[in-house]
Amino acid sequence: MRKTKFHIILKWGALLGAGLSLIRLLHFLGRDIDYNFGPIFDILMVVTFVAALYFGIKEYREKCMDGIIRFPKSFIVGTGIIMISYIIMVFYMFVHYSVIEKDGIAKNNAKNVEMAMKRMGKDTITQAEIVVYCQQSDSIIRYNMQTIEADGDSTCCEIVNDGIDNVLQSFTTQLTQKKKTPEDALFRLDSFQIESNRILMLALENYLLNGNNANDSCNALLAPILSNSIDDFGSINPYQLRFEKEKNKIPHMESVWIAAPTYSLSIILYGILINIFVALFVYRKEKRTCPEPEATDTETEATDTEPEEKKEN
Repeated sequence: MRKTKFHIILKWGALLGAGLSLIRLLHFLGRDIDYNFGPIFDILMVVTFVAALYFGIKEYREKCMDGIIRFPKSFIVGTGIIMISYIIMVFYMFVHYSVIEKDGIAKNNAKNVEMAMKRMGKDTITQAEIVVYCQQSDSIIRYNMQTIEADGDSTCCEIVNDGIDNVLQSFTTQLTQKKKTPEDALFRLDSFQIESNRILMLALENYLLNGNNANDSCNALLAPILSNSIDDFGSINPYQLRFEKEKNKIPHMESVWIAAPTYSLSIILYGILINIFVALFVYRKEKRTCPEPEATDTETEATDTEPEEKKEN
C-alpha cells in the first residue's frame, strides 16, 4: 500500500514538474517574438497545476483511501506532488542556466537592478538630501571659480563672486523652501537633477536680467562656470547616491547552484495556494453508494401473488 501511495505522488509530481519545465522553456523561446505571451503562459501554468493536483489527489483517494479522503490528507498529498515538481524544476533550471541560457543569471541580475532603480526613482527626495546636495553643489561651483580668479583682475573676480553668491542663494532658497502644497514640496528622485539644473540656470538668468548691466563682460563669465559645474553634478546626484546605499539589498545571484533553487521557489508558493482550493474540492468525507433501484409494478404484483399460490398448493 505504501508503495502505491508513493508511486501516485511521484507520478503526478513528475508530470507537473515536466509540464512546468516545458512552459518555462516555451516562455524562453518566445521572448524574441514580437507578442506578449505572458498572460498565456500564466494561464497554462495555472491549468497545469490544477490538473496535476486534481487527478493526483483523486487517484490517491480512489486507489488508496477507498473513495474517502479528508481535507488534511488531500492537502498533504497535493503538497507532496508540489515538492516533487519543485525538485524537477530545480534540475531543469540548473540545466537551463548551464546549457540553454548561460548568461541568464547575469541578465536577471541586471533586470533586478533596473527594476529597483525604477522603483527608487519614483520615491521623493528628503529635505536632508536636498541640504547636502546644495552644500556639495556650492563646493563644486566655488572650485570651478578658481580658474577665473587666477586669470581675471580683482574687480572682475569680485563681481563674479557676488554673482555666484546671489545665484546660489536663490538656488538654495528655491530648493529648500517649504511649499504650500505637498505636491509642490516634493521632488522625485529620478527627475530631481534635471529640476535642480533648471532652477540653477533660471536663477542665473534672473540675476543677469536684474543685475548691473555695466559689467556684462564679467557677468558673462558666470554662464561657463555654472555650465561646467552642472557637468560635475552627476557625482552628487541624490538618485545615484541613494542607489549606492541601497544596492546591497537588491537580489543578486552569482552561482547557478543558488539561482536554480531560488528561482524555482515560486513553484511552491503558487502550488500551495492552488493546492488549498483543489484539496477542498476533491476531499470526500463518506463513500458514495448508488441507490437501490425501485421495484416495478410487475415485480410488486408477482411478490404479492406468490404467497397465495403457495397457500393453494
